[in-house]
Amino acid sequence: MKHGPSLFVRLIIYPIVAAILSLVALFVILMASGYDIKVQDGKIITKKTGLIIISTTPGEATVVIDGEKYKEKTPAINFFKLKINRVPLGEHSLKIAKEGYIPWEGVVNVREGLVSWLDYLYLVPLEKEAQPYNLPGTVTQSIISNDKTKILVKCFDKAEKVISIWQLDTDNKNIQKIYEVSANQDSDVKLLSFSYDEARYLFLQTEGKTTSYIVREIKENGNYFNVSSLFDIDIDSIMFSPYTHNELYVLKDRSLYNLNLSNKTLSAIIAKNVYGIYESENGLLIIQNLNDNYGLYKISQSGDKTNIIKALPSSEKYKVSYLENNRSYLIYNSDDNELLRYTNEATNPKLETIGKEILSYQISPKDKNRIGLLSRDSYLIYDIESEEYYTVIENKKINKISWFRGGDNLIYHTDNQLRMVNYDGQYDNLLFEATSKNTCVASPSSNTLYFTSNIADNDIDLFTFSF
Repeated sequence: MKHGPSLFVRLIIYPIVAAILSLVALFVILMASGYDIKVQDGKIITKKTGLIIISTTPGEATVVIDGEKYKEKTPAINFFKLKINRVPLGEHSLKIAKEGYIPWEGVVNVREGLVSWLDYLYLVPLEKEAQPYNLPGTVTQSIISNDKTKILVKCFDKAEKVISIWQLDTDNKNIQKIYEVSANQDSDVKLLSFSYDEARYLFLQTEGKTTSYIVREIKENGNYFNVSSLFDIDIDSIMFSPYTHNELYVLKDRSLYNLNLSNKTLSAIIAKNVYGIYESENGLLIIQNLNDNYGLYKISQSGDKTNIIKALPSSEKYKVSYLENNRSYLIYNSDDNELLRYTNEATNPKLETIGKEILSYQISPKDKNRIGLLSRDSYLIYDIESEEYYTVIENKKINKISWFRGGDNLIYHTDNQLRMVNYDGQYDNLLFEATSKNTCVASPSSNTLYFTSNIADNDIDLFTFSF
């Protein structure tokens, strides 16, 4: 005859086992939920924790958090991340160091339910050497393509009396001469813009009292078009079409026209009372004043017009950008130095101010979720997703500034120095002494920086440096 568990087992052992299993389950649940569990003075203390994720360029850097060295280094390849789990909520001091590089030191705020990301850290070498391109003469101007994969550089060789234009591929650092013209005191070339597909470029060429808008292919001995001689129209403002490099849009006396390079035709007036034309990922945008009401409109390639914003603050000059990821628009009013953001939500469209006393703005290139706001004595970053502002630079005159790679760092020129700073204002370090203000641009697809500076004979050359 079989007997079940004894009364002792049922009354004592089973409850103890059940209690232990319940405690283990609770412990596992709390750990999985991000709690740190400690026994202190005979009591079980639980604290909510968070997660810090770090990657560095270069990798294999040592991490010190709140004065204690972490057990692992950052991965050798920054595609992979170092995850520091169960960090108590609040602010923590962090130092990230690698031999031969300036240490990164800052404060990380760990918040409940959020990951604190530090996957943007570029450690600056203690010893740096930039390589010159040894271009002829002196670099006098540069322009950058929309995707920052190409730079056009204009050089003036005073001895040879020649102006040359060079095209630099920022992905592979290759550079080639694509145009050259004789120069004297009455002639000049001014670079204006790239076509939206980066296949052509537009410049203004002056010879004595004659000025001509020229479109050329971005290759040596490529086809070119003298826009001024092809079309009988004076031009106040001109830009490539965002739809095709065979078309341009011009403003004359606030009237908008289309110029077709293929069939050499000038359109009838597309729109009147236009106060600005802008190319964007969303197509051609214009600011038009109808019955004392300034509005933002989109013009299709066929000429159809769609009203986006019905009422804007009046201004003689605007700047407009479209943010693809956020489906919103930035409108800069230069009269009031005010930056507005319009969100076209079906249920709640709104026009809000995100910056006042702003001189200019820059959009982060990767996800376009951060906006750089330049004022007279500071530089702020506005994060669209978190709606937070970061003071990045204070009490410095900024001559030139641009995003580095995806938009977690910025390169800026001040007081004859080229410096790098994180988007949140931490880790502001000197890169190079650079006397020229011409170029400050970084490749979006490599850890490469391009800038101009004086050389031994006091000419200005283009330099490259890779982290």
